[in-house]
Amino acid sequence: MDHKSVYHMLMSQVERYGDKAVIYYKTSGRWNPVSWNELSARISEVALGLISLGVNAGQAVGIVSDNRPEWLYTDLGIIGAGCVTTAAYPTTPARDVAYIIGHAECPVAFAENKIHLKKILDELPNLPNLRKIVVYDMEGVAASGNLISFADLLALGASADAGARAEWEKRKSELSPEHYVTFIYTSGTTGPPKGAMLTHANVLFICKAHTDINYVGPEERSLSFLPLAHALERVITCISLAAGGEIYMAESIAKLRENLVEARPTILIGVPRVYEKMYEGIRAEVDKSPLFKRKIFFWAVEVGKRVFELKVRKRKIPLDLALKYAVADRLVFRRIRALTGGRIRFLGSGGAPLPPEVQEFFGAAGLQIVQAYGLTETCAPSILTPIGESRIGRVGKRMNGVDVEIAADGEILIRGPNVFKGYFKNEEATAAAFENGWFKSGDLGRFDEEGYLEITGRKKDLLITSGGKNIAPQNLEHHFISMPLVSQVVVCGDSRPFLTALFTLNREDVERFAESNGINATTGVILETHPEVVSYLQKQVDKKNESVAKFEKIVKFKIIPHEFSVDSGEMTPTMKIKRNIVFKNYKELIDSMYE
Repeated sequence: MDHKSVYHMLMSQVERYGDKAVIYYKTSGRWNPVSWNELSARISEVALGLISLGVNAGQAVGIVSDNRPEWLYTDLGIIGAGCVTTAAYPTTPARDVAYIIGHAECPVAFAENKIHLKKILDELPNLPNLRKIVVYDMEGVAASGNLISFADLLALGASADAGARAEWEKRKSELSPEHYVTFIYTSGTTGPPKGAMLTHANVLFICKAHTDINYVGPEERSLSFLPLAHALERVITCISLAAGGEIYMAESIAKLRENLVEARPTILIGVPRVYEKMYEGIRAEVDKSPLFKRKIFFWAVEVGKRVFELKVRKRKIPLDLALKYAVADRLVFRRIRALTGGRIRFLGSGGAPLPPEVQEFFGAAGLQIVQAYGLTETCAPSILTPIGESRIGRVGKRMNGVDVEIAADGEILIRGPNVFKGYFKNEEATAAAFENGWFKSGDLGRFDEEGYLEITGRKKDLLITSGGKNIAPQNLEHHFISMPLVSQVVVCGDSRPFLTALFTLNREDVERFAESNGINATTGVILETHPEVVSYLQKQVDKKNESVAKFEKIVKFKIIPHEFSVDSGEMTPTMKIKRNIVFKNYKELIDSMYE
């Protein structure tokens, strides 16, 4: 792993694996392989194509696209050309796409199709540096002076002249660990996105840290489904490439369940919401089952939880419990594992703490969820759970080579080779992000006696009640989100005498609840706010309130009849709720709970 750039690391893998398949993508109902040699050819063509278009070394190049093989070809080609990748999420609105491409001063941008192209074209007057747009799927798009197809770019690279090829050789030889590999723009929950500048050294360190502890290897198969614009997915993809494993590219999150069964991955990396949805789906199926099957399911889960706890503590499992688990596995858990393809070695979760109930359930089923903690600014993980040593409610231990400490006010501080160099063209934000050489995460946490980190909240999101109590809302939201029917939770109460909450509900769960309780969905009736639904939720809230401190109890709540979404502006593309926007949009509703 002693390479001077990500590009050189990839080329060493090409030499090692040659015609071995590295990427699989699905078209017309079948999975198509791409070998390491084919990947290398596409990287060369993209790199030479960009150089032929006049893109200089060190310049940023934009990507606006859903996941597809061309995304990876482009990203790795940009890196190979000595340039810097910057990407927007496919769900990002036109204004924010323009901000990212414009702020990064991209001379060239790649768009997936006419939908994403329109986002760029609509904002062209605000993009003075943008000279050329490359489109992957040209259906419905007419080529013009500043538009070319991806196929034409590859052809341009393949036929590049001697001057372009000499320039490329020069750039490859000059690549160093300290050169930037990507600008990843943060979600912007409290303001405009900031471009975190990550170097080749940052990425290579993370790759080496994971391969050194055998997290991934050449026999590994992963299913890529998070947006590649997401720091977690980008880094995990690089780790897979560094290990020589296979990467199956999911068709979409909507087809995740289908693709899991087809691809049969050995590892799956996601964010907590993905596992919450999987858990909710399984529970919904169970709720529709006959009573005796429901009893078997819940008995099996309790047996599985006891076995899971003993396993991660490396303790002996009593014979009677082992026999019970064998029965539970045959009746219940084997079927659950089949939903993931039946070959999962571990599930990975990052981006936010995982609800304990979800972690316990999957652990009981023999699907260990390995949590990690990090930020875009730390090239994803700084804290990692050793495989087979999960702890409920904890995100892991310090990674080798990374220093993580807790400040006097509880803030998590990070220092190490994975920490970014700063924010692009934002010296003020960069200065504010560091103190005495430590990166200030903005998260609050504490280490337990075993050295496992518990995330206790977000520093800027702390609620301070009028009684002076400091409350981290995320912990409470994780506590209440496990209630039946509930999809999202936002706790309110800053400068207020008590806490309240906004709930959104899972539509399918509400419909099943209505059907089983004889509630008629008549015209004009919103099921989510039906009196019987509200009454049921009140009982669930009362039950949850029993296990929290008096000042943490949810005294009142209101139901929002639709989920918060990226389209509404209430969530970031990484599925984080924008609290300030929610508080603003529902101010009157929140105020009504305090009248």
